[in-house]
Amino acid sequence: MSMRIALLLSGLAAWPGVVCPATAQPAPIEVREDTVFSRDRGTLRVGDDGVAFDARDVKHSRHWTFAEVRQLRIASSRRIIVETYQSRGWRGLGHSQTHQYRTAAPVPPEWVADVLSRITRSVVTSVIPPAAAPARFTIDVNHEGTDTGGRLALYSEGLAFETTRDGFARFWRFADLDAVLLQDRYRLLVAAYEGSREHVRPFLFTLKHELSPGFYDELWRTVNGRSETTPRMRK
Repeated sequence: MSMRIALLLSGLAAWPGVVCPATAQPAPIEVREDTVFSRDRGTLRVGDDGVAFDARDVKHSRHWTFAEVRQLRIASSRRIIVETYQSRGWRGLGHSQTHQYRTAAPVPPEWVADVLSRITRSVVTSVIPPAAAPARFTIDVNHEGTDTGGRLALYSEGLAFETTRDGFARFWRFADLDAVLLQDRYRLLVAAYEGSREHVRPFLFTLKHELSPGFYDELWRTVNGRSETTPRMRK
């Protein structure tokens, strides 16, 4: 492979939505299982064949196809949760099984971008992937209920709540959002799929100034799937 092609593939790996050859996949993340009964160490990887925890003790390794993963959550810069459709047995009463991992180092944004390019089911991430282009619109906001300040940024790939508070940021692909609604001039409701496709979590943001019509029109059309008419704000 020429040096020019290698550099091109390396650059593409940082772009959300781009799937590169296996040789360009981000390296697996060093983790330890974070449960009451297990502290197994190993690596967590997301590849073409699904999600895998490769434990140092092979008998504790796990592999899930994408069809077996209910939701992958990057809950903070050092915590990843894999929720699967596997039953927890009769004591679990049919609930899905979750596996929690602590990372040895902060989760790389490039790894998140690769995850988003491979998993079509909703992904929850508090680590924002690199953007292919600058945000089209931004606005300073406060997330009600957590008293977390930051900004909402609309990218061509999705909507981000950007904040320095670990675990509270979000990046949503448009397909991971159920609906958006401007409740009044200074409150925007974002309904995201968190937990599963059957559960929607509301995020209510207080806007520091009025949202520009272009921002809301583009966001509403993209998420709510209508291009004919923009809904009126409630006064």
